[in-house]
Amino acid sequence: MNNLQNYFNLYIRPNLEANPFFKYVILVQFIGFFISLFKPISDLLILVPSTLFYLHLWRLITNLFVERNLIVLLWSSYCFYQFILYIQPNWSVKESLKFIVIVQLSSTFLLVIFSLLLFISTSVVYTFYKIEIFGGCALAMAALIALKQFLPDTVLFTTPYGRLKNGHLPICSFFVFLICWIIGLVRGTVIFQIMLSLQISWTYLRFFQERGGMGEQVIGDRSEHFCWASFFPRIIQPFATLIGRFTFRSLHRFGLLKRVIGKEHLDYMQENSLQMEALECIQVKSVGTAVLAPEGWDSERKRQKALRMLNERLMASNAINSPPENSQKQLHESPSSPQLTKGFGGFEEEERPYKFAQFQQTLPPKDIEENNEELTAINIIDELNENEERR
Repeated sequence: MNNLQNYFNLYIRPNLEANPFFKYVILVQFIGFFISLFKPISDLLILVPSTLFYLHLWRLITNLFVERNLIVLLWSSYCFYQFILYIQPNWSVKESLKFIVIVQLSSTFLLVIFSLLLFISTSVVYTFYKIEIFGGCALAMAALIALKQFLPDTVLFTTPYGRLKNGHLPICSFFVFLICWIIGLVRGTVIFQIMLSLQISWTYLRFFQERGGMGEQVIGDRSEHFCWASFFPRIIQPFATLIGRFTFRSLHRFGLLKRVIGKEHLDYMQENSLQMEALECIQVKSVGTAVLAPEGWDSERKRQKALRMLNERLMASNAINSPPENSQKQLHESPSSPQLTKGFGGFEEEERPYKFAQFQQTLPPKDIEENNEELTAINIIDELNENEERR
């Protein structure tokens, strides 16, 4: 008990004080847990697929606050705690609510449709008139998916068999609840809610979530660590990749997903043939069109922009300051290059227009020119980074 109290005082209490919203979430969850103990009241809140045809639409929301299983309740509380601690401060309130509504309503409607189709095909009354849908397990799984996207490599604890990271939590939770369902510790609808939430939340974050990046609107997350196969062990990742490809092709075929790129970036994409091959179904739109960025888009474009600016500076310096035969000499004396003079121990600075120290060694004229160009490129990249931070 002392260890639990120390853990609470050290880790939980500071976060509760820093994130008061979490206290209200926990309070609502436990109130729903006690309400669920009274069946006449909870029956008015939970969702049965057939009740939607009677226009009991409030059940789509109220079923979220009912939970009769203590294991699911504690797991959901942990997932919500992680979401509020790490994800919610980096998302706007609008984006958080949008994510919650999409996952909750989509998973619920799909489960209702699935139960209806099962009733039509098997004529089993239980699947449509008796099955009960409630609990926040769908949102809890969605919180783990967002956590995997944001902090995938954070190590939770180390075991003799390996390290458990945030990226492993979604699939581990699914298999743990699958075992609990087999031995009768949780209801069967939890498995389907988790499965649907896993697919829906990943699809939204992977292809549809709007994010800001490099002064433009970026849709989706094309990072390698967030592909569908990354949810599974390496031995079955080749098979899991097929599901990710099927999801993308299905969304594109139904017109729900289009990879687009603005006109101002078309030249850049044409310079990089590998990224041109990575993009499918490119549609050229006007300025301001959302861009679905491939891997390494930001860093690669920043590098290309710095190189273009460097070339423009060098060409302007050669054209203005000197005739062609003296261009090399004038390049060393131009203000854009560091001025070095022979001094104690080799070369020393006359001016310090850069934030970095110069090499204290003697360089041939050709090496000095190449070094100056490299330092100028680094300086341009630093200027781009500072401008982006000011924005």
